[in-house]
Amino acid sequence: MISFREYCQLDEAFTNPLPIKVTSRPRSWTATFTVPATPHDKTYEIEFIALGLTIPDKLKTTNAPWELSFRQDTGDEMTSRYGVTGGGDAFVIFATVIHALKVFSRLFAARPFIVFTAKEASRQKLYDRFVRMVKSTVPGMHGFRLINTPAVRAVFGNMMSGSAGISSYVIGPTHIPLRTVAKLIGAWHKKTDMNTDEFLSSL
Repeated sequence: MISFREYCQLDEAFTNPLPIKVTSRPRSWTATFTVPATPHDKTYEIEFIALGLTIPDKLKTTNAPWELSFRQDTGDEMTSRYGVTGGGDAFVIFATVIHALKVFSRLFAARPFIVFTAKEASRQKLYDRFVRMVKSTVPGMHGFRLINTPAVRAVFGNMMSGSAGISSYVIGPTHIPLRTVAKLIGAWHKKTDMNTDEFLSSL
């Protein structure tokens, strides 16, 4: 539960996201933005990359999930990729991430299916708040944190080194409920056409 002061900060931030610069390729989409800071400005990167997993046409979303990653660009990929919590700029940073998500989702006739993970407790706390905001801020989309089942760990643990302590999240069209996402992840985990057919017949 956020405080009234935090609510006011969020409300103000969401009406004034920072400008983004977009780079688009066939299987990737990147938005960068800069937060004014002292002694140096901070540049952040939001990236969506299409994964090699198939989503059945029947679900009426993108035909593959997109992995979302978010990091501060310090010029060193190895140290900057997963370490962002935003500090005192967290509200305006996540307002800008929401803005980028809106822009990205408008690229598709059907809303995209997006997955991402977090390992650090501070990042998990921010992402928990982030996915709760999606339904009220991004038209046609909702988000949720997944239960850390063996299938979820197997499918999404590959997105980070190791799976211990990782939390996984999904943002997708509002017509796809959590129970369908769980079945889809199960089909990915089993990796057989038969189980994919079983999944489709269960919809």
